[in-house]
Formats: sequence, structure tokens, C-alpha cells
Amino acid sequence: MSTDRQHATYEPAIVRDASFYVERMLSGDGDVQVRPGDRVDPSTELATALVAQGRVLQLNVARELEMEPETVSRYLTKPIGTDFEEGEPVARARRGLRSVTCKAPVASTMTDFDESTGVVTLTPISHPQRLYACVHGEVDSVVDHRGVWLRVGGSRVTGVLGLGQDTFGPLRVAVDRADREFTADMVDSDFRGSIVLAGMTLGTSALRRLIEEGVRGVIVGSISDSEIRRYMTTGETEPSSMVIWRQSSSNLQHAQPFSVFVTEGFGRRRMAQPVFQYLAGQENQMASLLIPDQTDVMSARPTLYLSRERPGGDEAIQRINLQDGTLARLVDPEHLGVVVTCRSGVIDSPHSTGVQRQVVDVEFGNGSRRLVPATSLEVLIQ
Repeated sequence: MSTDRQHATYEPAIVRDASFYVERMLSGDGDVQVRPGDRVDPSTELATALVAQGRVLQLNVARELEMEPETVSRYLTKPIGTDFEEGEPVARARRGLRSVTCKAPVASTMTDFDESTGVVTLTPISHPQRLYACVHGEVDSVVDHRGVWLRVGGSRVTGVLGLGQDTFGPLRVAVDRADREFTADMVDSDFRGSIVLAGMTLGTSALRRLIEEGVRGVIVGSISDSEIRRYMTTGETEPSSMVIWRQSSSNLQHAQPFSVFVTEGFGRRRMAQPVFQYLAGQENQMASLLIPDQTDVMSARPTLYLSRERPGGDEAIQRINLQDGTLARLVDPEHLGVVVTCRSGVIDSPHSTGVQRQVVDVEFGNGSRRLVPATSLEVLIQ
């Protein structure tokens, strides 16, 4: 085995006392309201835009009501140019002793009607999108009509999965151990407006109670995809896990933004002790949860920032060379989330196929040791 060659360095999951560049962008073109050099806090409005909630829809009323196209106009409930709420009847007719309706699938405006086909065109109603800083920092640069890059000083924790919207609030610690499950009876009125550190996992009832209490976000080690499906399902059919995690964040929007920040993954996995210990020591600090685009949840990872009011002279992120004593966790499916201590740097080890592979000697919590692929490790803390 050889350790002579230069190997890749690692960016830790927990980065302390560093300077970060944080991207804050609208989903489309809009108006940016700040300039380079401006100081911002989490509630600063950076930009605004009008965003349509979906694509233009073609609603075949003649087919839905089973009638001839030329007769549809007399059954429309409103004229062209008027708005409909989601689920409001666009057309209504009698069929024998019962009434049949064709409903608007989303809040929209009737912008056209084709009498020859009986098709109604619905344009989703545009809603204002307000982009907030969500962190303390300073505007470094402006991207015309789209958003800004912020320079932020403080600490950052990288998660594995995120659901919901970008949000912020003071960090509250709700459990005393990384392996403790958070239950509905543990919700406290003091949690209102905060980000709650909730240990290993939580279920549907606890999730609902947190939202009812006005909590802005929750941090857990893991979460069951079945609990998320149960929470978000309103009909008889439960959507798949991937559909749930790719749905628009508006599905988890209530009176205020709410987010679920997961540090380890699906299932019932305790939060890595170094992550829990670090976050528990930051109680009452302003915590910001930034959730990636919901269409890319399996590759983009959510981030938690503990930002200072002034960026200061924080250093750049220090990348880590694996060495004896480096604390890391395994990210391969078999050992996901298991915390280990490195007992070597990266080693070039010959494989039976003749191809060199890069491995690391690691020690498990029970004292046993084994060689694992270097790609299966994530450094936990600098």
C-alpha cells in the first residue's frame, strides 16, 4: 500500500468561524432592491417578482360534461377574464337528477374559450414572490433582475435532505440526546418562531403540533418517508417518496415558512453525535435553513447557517486532509450515518482487478477497524 501520492481534500459537514458566499435568487426575473455593500439581516427583503403558479391549462369542458362543444358556453359559470379559486366550478350542468361540474384545478383566470371545441384556457394567477436574505451578511454582488450573492460570516452545517422553504429563527434545543425521538407532547409554546433541534426523528403528530405552534423549522437526524407521506396526503392515494420530496415547497407552507432539515437520511437513524453536540451548544443563536430547489433534492443538499451580524475577518473554509484522528461518518448505504475515527490518511491499495483503489483505515465506536473506500467518508468537523 502507498500513501505517497497527493489525495483529495474534504470540506467538513460542520464548518466553524468561516466566511461564506451565499446565493439568494428569485425563480424568475424580478426587481432587486439592494446594492453591493448593503448590510442585511434575515428579514431584509432582497428582491420581488410576480410568479405564476404553474403553466397555462387547457380544460376540455365539453368532454368533462359529456356535451356538444357548441352548447358549452351556456353552462359556463363566469365570463372570460374572471378569476377562479382552486376547485371552483368553471362550468355546471344538470344530468338527470344530479348536478355535474367541471372545476378549476388551480387558482387561475379564464383567458380564452373556444366555442368550436368547448375548451377553456386557464392561466394560473401570479403571486408575489418575496426573496428574503434569511441570514446576516453583506451584499457582495447583484445579479441583474434575479438576486444577489451575500458574504456571510459564521458557521455552516450541511444536511442530507430538506423539505419546505427557506426560513430562519433562534435555535431551540428540545431534546437532551442525539438518539431521542421528538414527540408531540414535547412541543412547547416557547418554540414559536424558532428552529427546533429535535434529536433522532419525529412523526406526523409531532410535525403537525410544531406547525400549529408556529415553529419555523425542525432539525432531525432522520425521518421516515411514510411519516412525510402520511402528513402530506389529503386523498386516498399516498404519493411515492420521490414525488413527496420533489413536490413544490408550497405544499408545506402554512401561515409562515416551515422546513424539515435532515442530517443523516431516511428511516430511524440517530443524529451524528458531533452534529448534535455542536448544534446543542448554539442554542439561541440565529439559525437559517436554506432548502434547495425541490426538483433536485437528491443531489443538492440543504444548509444551516449560524450567521453573525457582521461578517468580520472570518477565514476561508479550510479543506481537510484525512489523517489519524479525523472524525468522519460513513455515507455508503450499508453504514449511512455511522461515525468513525480515521486511523490513517488515504491509502492507495491494489485491488484484485489490478486497479488501484483509495481506502482509509477507520475505527468504529466498538473499537473494531476496517478499510473503507475514501469516497464513503464525509468529514464531520474541522
